[in-house]
Amino acid sequence: MKNLMIKLNELKINNYDRKNNSFILHIVLDVNGEKSFLKRELKLGKYDEIVHDLINFMREHVKTDNKAEDGYDVLGGVVVVRFADDLEELEEKLVKFFKKFNDLVNSFKNRGYSENYLMTYKTVDGFSQRF
Repeated sequence: MKNLMIKLNELKINNYDRKNNSFILHIVLDVNGEKSFLKRELKLGKYDEIVHDLINFMREHVKTDNKAEDGYDVLGGVVVVRFADDLEELEEKLVKFFKKFNDLVNSFKNRGYSENYLMTYKTVDGFSQRF
């Protein structure tokens, strides 16, 4: 049986598509002291659904990367994945992150003047937060 502890270090948004409201989310995790980098394409939408999907994605990725190779050991195939932070607190942090990003996107979309208009794509890209 393997016990794995996940600590979320950073989220970063790249390649924001203004037309589809889609982006690529880069995730930096700490799994038992080792860094792990993940990528996920997402669309802006309901925060609760995005966060729930993201947490499940991180869990499943860590589980599949750390499966036991010996198929004969019953307990060897069990992988327990836990988060270092309380799950409710982590969900709140993630929801705040996506709300901030959504507010940033809305402020650029609602901009009424043309000064530095082409820079709006670049300023939204690279939005990140460390946890």
